[in-house]
Amino acid sequence: MKKTMLSAAMIVAASLSAPAMADDNSFYLGASLGQTKVNFEEVSGVEIKDDKDTSWKIFAGYNLNENVAFELTYHDFGKSEAVVSSVDVDVEAEGYSLSVLGKLPVSEQFGLFGRLGYIHVDAEAEASGVTANGDADDVLFGIGAEYAVSEAVSLRAEWERVNTDDELNTFSAGISYNF
Repeated sequence: MKKTMLSAAMIVAASLSAPAMADDNSFYLGASLGQTKVNFEEVSGVEIKDDKDTSWKIFAGYNLNENVAFELTYHDFGKSEAVVSSVDVDVEAEGYSLSVLGKLPVSEQFGLFGRLGYIHVDAEAEASGVTANGDADDVLFGIGAEYAVSEAVSLRAEWERVNTDDELNTFSAGISYNF
């Protein structure tokens, strides 16, 4: 009888601990708002009027465990302005990325993360009613910090860089919801 009770207690304890381990395997959605600065390649005859703009992103991710997550993101990098041969040129950029995040929990609520991924950037330049499009595939990397307000809601701040010919540097703050 004692062995049966002990076995039953062990099964109950194991089943109660399983949901705690499953918390690491969770999906999340989020959004961030920030500013992107474009470090344009120097080209003679081009004057940069505005190389910063408000940017935003939405993301969906999966926490594989407490140290690794995967994230799919849509980025809107905003608009930059330049003057080429006395003609105003507006350039808008957006992109899609897939990243792996390495996470370092510092406490129960606070953690740091690093990001490394692939990004596809689409850019559109418009001058005097004429539009030209271009795209690039490149590396995305960054660092950030995350603070869990509750089990479901986290706040984050991060810096990201896209290494195209013209580097895109984004600083942002955001919120995510864990399922």
